[in-house]
Amino acid sequence: MSVKNKLTDIIEKSRKSIIQIATPYYTGTGFCLKGYDLIITNEHVVTGNKKVIVKGKNDLPVLSEIIYLDTFYDIAFIKKPSGYEKMGLPLCNKVTVLREGMNVVAMGHPFGLPFSVTKGIISNLSGSKNEVSFIQHDAALNPGNSGGPLLDEKGMVIGINSFNILNGQNIGFALPYTNIIEIIDEFIQKGQLPAVRCNNCKQLLLESDYIDEKNFCLNCGSEVQFIKDVKSYEPHGVCWVIEKILKDLGIEIEVTRKGPNSWTVKQGSAVIDISYHEKTGVISAEAILCLVPQKNVEELYYYILKQNAESGGLTFSVKDNMVIISFLVYDQFLSEEILLKYMKNLFKKTDVSDDILIKKFGGQATNQL
Repeated sequence: MSVKNKLTDIIEKSRKSIIQIATPYYTGTGFCLKGYDLIITNEHVVTGNKKVIVKGKNDLPVLSEIIYLDTFYDIAFIKKPSGYEKMGLPLCNKVTVLREGMNVVAMGHPFGLPFSVTKGIISNLSGSKNEVSFIQHDAALNPGNSGGPLLDEKGMVIGINSFNILNGQNIGFALPYTNIIEIIDEFIQKGQLPAVRCNNCKQLLLESDYIDEKNFCLNCGSEVQFIKDVKSYEPHGVCWVIEKILKDLGIEIEVTRKGPNSWTVKQGSAVIDISYHEKTGVISAEAILCLVPQKNVEELYYYILKQNAESGGLTFSVKDNMVIISFLVYDQFLSEEILLKYMKNLFKKTDVSDDILIKKFGGQATNQL
């Protein structure tokens, strides 16, 4: 099999096990491991939350519990949701030998960005940071790839991508599979119950042992942050107004948050992206309705122009061969009444217009799940 076909085969087999992860603070990647009822990601991707949004390929986003946090190794486990049971990448066994110069593949799928695959080689196996050894490689890591798997040429997990060096000419670092195996084994020995690792003595601590105790490690006395004690996210200011309106419209707000000041809402067959840019004061919302058809383009453009004349603050436009509906408002002119009006109108128009554009004008549906 050629190198190109081998990479295509790895992507085909692995993609369904790559998981998008989002919190109110961060977005990143995770992955399912074959034989384990958990999703693996980086600790820094999910920290500050009890639950996070997870989403597999062609699945709707759902909330799932964090069951293990480890700041020392920068690794976390999320409970695998119902329906994800058959997902899983194979993990290298303990006798696998890594070599410098070995070909590797990095995968990631952050919310709102395309699924990405990059290839490279292992450039250094002796690197370390804060007492933890890492695999150094040159497979480019894109924004949101944190927590994604590093695979060998057979599609086996050899590491979890943790960080890269900015402007470092594709210098990425992954926690080796040997550490992943040891951590999973420890977690299983503790009964797979919610746990954290003490960053000082490195002991794995069960939350159930600390129900009546203060948050100090019983082994070394260091203060520990347990998952159960994390405070729920509370929006403020403009974000509070946006979330209140979404709730009033019947949206389950907890599964819409995808990073700071950003939300994604499924409306009919379309997906609406909402964002607030604090620096400029701009609140924007847009939805991709369809792809421009190859025929009857003039009729479709006429429909778009007509809608713009009657849209009540909404804008229909074409960008990169996509028909988009959107609105934009500045926070200095914001009132809850105005934003509610725009949101209602956008939701209604989105739900109706994508069907019209596809059925009447031959627009091509987009898979936005």
